[in-house]
Amino acid sequence: CADLTYAGKSDWRLPKPKELLGIENPDTYSAYFPTPDGLNVNNTSFWTSKKMAKNPNNAWLSRTQSTSKIYLYYYPASELHHVRCVRGEPLPEAPSFTTETMNGYKVVKDNVTGLIWQKNYSEGKTWQEALQYCATLNYAGFKDWRLPNVYEMNSVIDYSRYSPATAFPDQPEGGIMRFWTSSSNNGDQAFIVSFSDGEVMSVSKSTSLRFRCVR
Repeated sequence: CADLTYAGKSDWRLPKPKELLGIENPDTYSAYFPTPDGLNVNNTSFWTSKKMAKNPNNAWLSRTQSTSKIYLYYYPASELHHVRCVRGEPLPEAPSFTTETMNGYKVVKDNVTGLIWQKNYSEGKTWQEALQYCATLNYAGFKDWRLPNVYEMNSVIDYSRYSPATAFPDQPEGGIMRFWTSSSNNGDQAFIVSFSDGEVMSVSKSTSLRFRCVR
């Protein structure tokens, strides 16, 4: 990408994980990009520019397959995968958080996206239970909370960090920290984001997982 001259421009680069995830559509492989000739839309991988924080021999890519239309995962950087270059102002490398008190409750504001998050997370609920919990939540004087979609949940990830892969205040270290998103996948599955490393994947909606509401 750094050597590419295309459409009269020479400032192309390999996209960051969040940039590549942002062009995907959970409901159709991609709403805006045709499938390249000869590629199987249900089994396609595109590199990002980010190496894995835990193991720099691996790099992140966006992968599609028949059971999970979009997800971010890591593979050895020496492998061969597809590339789609991007140009323009890069998305911020990492979120910036401020803890605030609203009506006596602690909330966390992401100064990059403007989203307001619950300070503490909940756990042990299925996808439908998590959706319902956030939709009916009355917290910090607000009733417009929701379960974040896959892009919102991924926005708090910092791919330069590991376990946790975020600077979210008081986020626990270690362990497998997978959080629900509101984005459904293939009917009986929904997307989750791992706060251990930033992986995006999908699991059965009947799984009991952590979640954090947003507004």
